[in-house]
Amino acid sequence: MRVIVKVSIALPAELLQIVRDAVKSGAYASTSEVVRDALRDWHVHRRATTDLAPRRTDLSKSEIHEIEMMCLRLDVLRLAVRGSTRKRRIDFAVDFAGTEPAYLDQQRNELRTRLALMFQANVRLFQFARFEDADGWLGIFPGN
Repeated sequence: MRVIVKVSIALPAELLQIVRDAVKSGAYASTSEVVRDALRDWHVHRRATTDLAPRRTDLSKSEIHEIEMMCLRLDVLRLAVRGSTRKRRIDFAVDFAGTEPAYLDQQRNELRTRLALMFQANVRLFQFARFEDADGWLGIFPGN
C-alpha cells in the first residue's frame, strides 16, 4: 500500500481556480488528485527532456522548448531527427496520437511547415515505424 503524505502548497489564484474548476467539472474527485496528476505529467515530461536533451548538442534550449510546444499542440507522440539540424535538408521521423486520417494530414503538414520555418530548411517527415531499428535516428521527444 502506498503511503500518502500530506503537504501544503501555495498557488496563485488563477492556478487554484483551474484546480477547483477541474474538481467541479467532475474530471477529478479532489484537488489532491488534480495536483498528483499534474505532477505525474510534469515528471514524465521532465525526465524525457532531461534525459534526451543533452544528446542534442546542436539544439538550443529555446529550440527544444519550441519543438516540445509544437509536439503538444499537434498531438505528436514522438519525434526523432536524423543527423544535424544545421543542414539544408532535415529528416524527421514522427508518430502522432491516434487521429482521423484527414486531421493527420493536416497535422503532418503543419508540423512540416513549422519545422521548416524554424530551421530554415527543407524538412521531410517519415512515419516513425519505418525507422525503429535504423541507425542514426535520435529521439527528441518520446511519447508518455
